[in-house]
Amino acid sequence: MRKLFDQYKKFIIPCLGVVLFMLTGVLAMFMTSSTPKETQTQSQTQTQQVPESPKPLPQVSESESESKPQPQTQEQSQHEDWFVYVTGAVNKPGVYKLPDNPRVFHAIESAGGMTPKADRNSLNLAEKILMDGLHIHIYEMGEREALEAKEAKKARESREAAHAMMTQTQTQTQHVTTVKVPGIQVSNVRTRTQNNNNQNAGSNLVDVNHASEQELTKLKGVGPAIAKRIIDFRNNMGSFKTPEDLLQVRGIGPKTLEKMRPQILIR
Repeated sequence: MRKLFDQYKKFIIPCLGVVLFMLTGVLAMFMTSSTPKETQTQSQTQTQQVPESPKPLPQVSESESESKPQPQTQEQSQHEDWFVYVTGAVNKPGVYKLPDNPRVFHAIESAGGMTPKADRNSLNLAEKILMDGLHIHIYEMGEREALEAKEAKKARESREAAHAMMTQTQTQTQHVTTVKVPGIQVSNVRTRTQNNNNQNAGSNLVDVNHASEQELTKLKGVGPAIAKRIIDFRNNMGSFKTPEDLLQVRGIGPKTLEKMRPQILIR
């Protein structure tokens, strides 16, 4: 073999060089053909992984936004025209339409303002008007006091009439009831003495829920100071329900209550 190699080495070496050259070219072609495919595959993969950008929202011009009707508030949707009836010491009494969020002075201004005779301290000009169809009456000087005195007189007359009726009922003589039994007659008759006693007892009763200060002093153990406290108590706390409620008045104890109990009338 050594002899053959030495004899043909001039031919073998060039052939080996050609073969190596061809192998190198084949390898180069293989590498160049595979690289674009991998690059293309990677580029496609990257393209698939890139997220789509969000689409921009449609823009609305200012003119379009102004043309669209704005939703009304609850207060606007529920608003109705309010009217009031103004009478009394104003220059133009009558019915007037009020503005939004009206006050008492709005109604008076609509009626031409108050006259010089108006009692300006009888009402609150800044008070809110909270309902439709309200009647606002402006008192003249002394008018409100006269009405209060008239109502007090009417109430007093009513109490006196009720008291007189009660007294008259107590003094009426009951009808004679007769039961006839053979040989026996039973009668049920109220004597004049009994009527007089009841009348005197009724005249001494004092209605602690309606009596005046002077009438309350008729009660045993009650002077002007305690009578005034009784009136203040019933004005602030309400009417007395039982005679024992009088113990809540300062100055009236159990002993005083027992003295005045026969004269107490609760109505």
